[in-house]
Formats: sequence, C-alpha cells, structure tokens
Amino acid sequence: MFQGKIQTLCIIILLIFTSCSQNNNYGKLIKEDKFTLPIGNMDNELDFFAREDVPFSLTSDIFMSKGIFLISNGNGKKIMKFNSYGDLLEKISPDKNSDISNPDFTQWSFNKPGNISSTENYIYITDTLDYESALTDQYIDKSYDTSKDKSNKEKHILNEQIVTVFDIDGKYINYIGQEGLGGTPFPYIKNIYSDINNRLIVVTQTTYFWIIFRYTEEGTLIGKSIIEIEYLPQLENEENTTTQINNIIPDRNKNRLLIDLTFYKKIYDEKTDDIISIDTIKSRIYYFDLNEGKYISWMDVPEVKKDDEQLSRYYVLIDVVFGKYIFFKSSSIDGISEYLTITNENGYIIGDYDLNIDNSNIIYSNFYVSNTEGILTALLCTEYAGGITQWRTDKILNEDMQ
Repeated sequence: MFQGKIQTLCIIILLIFTSCSQNNNYGKLIKEDKFTLPIGNMDNELDFFAREDVPFSLTSDIFMSKGIFLISNGNGKKIMKFNSYGDLLEKISPDKNSDISNPDFTQWSFNKPGNISSTENYIYITDTLDYESALTDQYIDKSYDTSKDKSNKEKHILNEQIVTVFDIDGKYINYIGQEGLGGTPFPYIKNIYSDINNRLIVVTQTTYFWIIFRYTEEGTLIGKSIIEIEYLPQLENEENTTTQINNIIPDRNKNRLLIDLTFYKKIYDEKTDDIISIDTIKSRIYYFDLNEGKYISWMDVPEVKKDDEQLSRYYVLIDVVFGKYIFFKSSSIDGISEYLTITNENGYIIGDYDLNIDNSNIIYSNFYVSNTEGILTALLCTEYAGGITQWRTDKILNEDMQ
C-alpha cells in the first residue's frame, strides 16, 4: 500500500516536470544551412567589396516565402531570386538611368537598393535618390526644423528614399512615395512589410517622429500613422526619465503596431545638478491600434532566467507572427552567441533557444520571419561567403497551438 503511494507520487512529480519542460523550452535550436553564395560580382554572388565611392555598409536583405528566397544586395545593385536548393531563378538589376527630377515611370536604375518585401504579385525594394537630387527644395521638409541656420538644408528632414515596385517576373512598374505611386520620397525607411491582405507597410523614422504608411498592393495610399517622440508613453511612478524607441514592427495579421520602448532614468549630481549618468530601467512592447490611433496595452520585454540567475542580454524585437507570437533576438555577453526568445502577447516565455551561431566570423547578418509559415531565416555573411540559414520555428508555434 505504502509502496503504491510512493509510485503514484513519483508519477505525479514526473508529469509536473514534463509539463514544465514543454512550456519552457530551452536549448540549442537545430539550424538548416540551405545554400551558400560566394562573395563576388557575378549574377549569383554577393557583392561585399569595399570601394571608394560605395560604403561597405550598404544594406543586403532577405525575404522568404513558400521556399522562394529573395535577396537584395546593395553593393551589387540587384535582387536575386533563388529556390531552396540555391538555384538562381531571376536577377533583377535594372540599368537604365532615370532622372529623379523628371521620373520616367517605365524605366529605373538602382542607386542604393535595400530592404525587400513581396506579395504574390509584386516585389518591393527600397532605394535612395541621388544625393544632389535629394537636396532640392521639393524634397526637404522644413516643418520640424529646429536649427538656427535655416539655409543648412541637411539639418532639415531629408526625404530621399522611395519604394520601387516590380512585378513577380522582375519587370519595373513604378515607384511608391508618400502619397502613393510617383509620390514625394520618404524620409529614412526603417523597413518595409507586406501583410496577410497583401498591403504594403512602410515604416519611416526621423529625429522627431516615426510615420507608418499603409498602401494597397498596387500602391494606393490607405492611411498613415504618426508616432511623435515627444508624446511617447512614460513609465508610471518614475521621475526624471526619458524614453527611446528601439523599433516599430507592424502586426501583419492585425491592424496594430508593436512599439519597442526602453525607459531610462537620469541620475543628477547633487551639487551641480548636472546629469552624471543615464541608467536603463526596463523595456516594454506597446501595442498601438491603427484604427483607433492610440496605445491599447503593453507587455514587459522578457527577462530569461536560468538557474535562478538573470542573463544579461539586450533583446531586439524581430517580428510578430500569426498575430500572437513575439520573436526577440539577443546576444551573449561576449557577443559570440545568438539567442531567440519567443513569447506570447502578454510576455509569457514560450521558449528560449541558442541559435547555434558563432558570431566571431560573421561580418553581416539579417534575419526574417515568414508570416505565412513562421520560419526564421537569416542571411549570415563571412568575408568569404554568404550563407542562407533556417530554423524550423514553425514547428514550435504549431506545437504551442495544439
């Protein structure tokens, strides 16, 4: 009788530990190296060569959907389309010169191509105007200028970026500006996205505000939302604080934004009243309803703990998937290892994973989460090659939804 009770107790304890293990997944996440691109200037190669007139830091971006990979290469001024085996299906690299001051909507030539997104019918990629053209009065917004010298155009908000539009076969169609097709160029574009309704979302950033533009798939303006730096949420029960926007990510399933904020406390010298330090308090994700134009809720950025010790990591908001799973990326203290943390909308940690990446050899990286599948994909570049890698995070999400 007594032995039977002990056996029953052991089974209960085992079930409890098994349940906890399922709800808190930790460990290394298996990565799949899909294919590799050599460094070079051939059609199927990544151009990362430094030149006198081209900074090494030009953006290269990656987009993946249904086994098709789109990779933009800023230095190479091209978009490459690959299948999952690494076969080059298409290279988009328009080379016809276009006068920005009098645009020819039938032709285009890349200047500094960057972020990329796609729907079933169109490919979108950001580009930057020629510097001299961008400095013309028609592209400078003076409404938020705070400088004393009004003649210094570079101290104003410079509208110098656009979103070029190609059909799925790589034919140039037009470019999108603030008002829609052929509109005024944007200020700095942080990133572009396409949602489940095939709408294009453009996230822009300036010193004074962020503006999020929404368009139909064809480029008709739906609306825009302005997030003013001056009117960000403040941390309750705290004084002498300041707030910083780390990132803004649109929810591609719901009409809302995820705004990643960090709160800092100003520390003053008691004698001089000068600021002697600014200390981090905490970070939060605020949900901003696009229909109502207001903040509706928030969650604290997770603090992963192992063995009762909090890990010292800086969490970067990557994306929101299926409208309810939040992806964060973080690095180890030495910067060598990368981690992925997945939470629900309330901040509950579903899993924390080592991505099994050695950052010591990586000179450039870019991550993307496909909203249709929930798969994490990355472009990881060393000085010798660019690797396309995936992690089957979709299996984690599918298991959680069961």
